[in-house]
Amino acid sequence: MIMRNLLLAVLLFLLTVFQISFMAHFTFFGFVLNLVFLFVVLFNLWESNRYQEGLMAGLIAGFYMDVFSFSGSYFFGFYTLVFIILSIFIQFVVNKYVQIPFRKKRV
Repeated sequence: MIMRNLLLAVLLFLLTVFQISFMAHFTFFGFVLNLVFLFVVLFNLWESNRYQEGLMAGLIAGFYMDVFSFSGSYFFGFYTLVFIILSIFIQFVVNKYVQIPFRKKRV
């Protein structure tokens, strides 16, 4: 589990650096595609829900986005709060109302 969290942290670090340095210059229909947000959503949909890796992904992704994005309009911890709330919301909705056939159930 420690190795998975370490791999997740490295992957999110690389994705965040790519998002902040490269993807910020490209717009699609007037919007900037946020790959970190997309990764957190997809990871929460596909994770097994056994060790709460989705919350860890939200925490790490939010921390990296807070550290690397220098926007003065948000306080430090804004992205961390958003990604953790997003992870909790997705976990709640998926566990309560949605059946995904390839997603493992909680033991």
